[in-house]
Amino acid sequence: QGRRTVLSAGTAAVLIVTAMAWAFIASLTPLGERPFPIGSRTGSIYRAIFVFNGIERLTASGRNLAPVGFPSSPGATRLLKSQGPNYASLIGIELLAAVALGVVALALWARGREQPLLRKVLRGPPSDQDKLCILLTLVLWLAITYVLFSFIGHLQPRYLEAMSPALAAILGIAGAYLIGRALSRGGSPVTTSVGAIRQAALAIVVFGLAIVPAKASIDLIRRRVSDANPSGSGSQYSAYLRAHRDGARYETAANSPLSVAGLIMQDAQPVLVMRDVDGKLVSLARLQRLVKEDAVRYIILPKACTSGPHCSATTSWSVRNAVMVQPGLYRYVPRATPRRRVSDRRATARSARP
Repeated sequence: QGRRTVLSAGTAAVLIVTAMAWAFIASLTPLGERPFPIGSRTGSIYRAIFVFNGIERLTASGRNLAPVGFPSSPGATRLLKSQGPNYASLIGIELLAAVALGVVALALWARGREQPLLRKVLRGPPSDQDKLCILLTLVLWLAITYVLFSFIGHLQPRYLEAMSPALAAILGIAGAYLIGRALSRGGSPVTTSVGAIRQAALAIVVFGLAIVPAKASIDLIRRRVSDANPSGSGSQYSAYLRAHRDGARYETAANSPLSVAGLIMQDAQPVLVMRDVDGKLVSLARLQRLVKEDAVRYIILPKACTSGPHCSATTSWSVRNAVMVQPGLYRYVPRATPRRRVSDRRATARSARP
């Protein structure tokens, strides 16, 4: 018992040191000589890790944590739904298949044994105990991540990468076991043929399950977007903005740097970013002045809104004073513009009178 305690403590210490190695080393650098990590107002790496990417992600309690990407409601069936972010095609179908194949494989493995499976494994050779440890690790891994991602306050599809290895392992091990079991069964030619058909059908099902998430990934690539920002990185608006900029100081405005990262890299032109993850960068008064001066004529709004806890004043005002010219791209229509046009028409009419 004492040896196991020491071994467990040593394993936990190695895990912590390895997991925190980058944070330990990076925190030793002078604060003024390193970039601020996203989500840390003070430059603290630990705040970014444990508060911004920890507590605020779990509870969605951060004031500046806008739901960028695919918003979805927490719940036990969140990862199985096809509405909104369509988690069903990203991982839900594979999740159901992995559970089903895993249960069938485990049942077949345990069937026909004289002793209960758990007792036989614990009393068996080390190889069987290793298999049990691997099995329990994968099951706990999948269960913990499923519960976490189902009820986390702020979920991005890319977070599911933490679940994918366990899901792929269970699906692959269970599928390979069932296929191998079908191959190993002997008998008459008819029985052998039936087994071969079952094996082929099972192989098609197992490997065919990869088509659904693969298609979802290909669609994202073709649309030049990412799961973190479904509207893209702004580069899709490059041709339109270059053709309609009309000498404005800024190529466009944007409510988030994520929505214009690709546009900045492609065009290398000034862009007005309203806010970042740490808060407001441009006040509403300044935005209104720049729009009035025609210094900025367009704004990229992946998630347009007019109210709500995550809807900033600049975004709300922009939606009310702009028209959508492309999905996610809006053109400002200053309120003074119609009046100026009316005044210009009246002045032209008066000058045309004899």
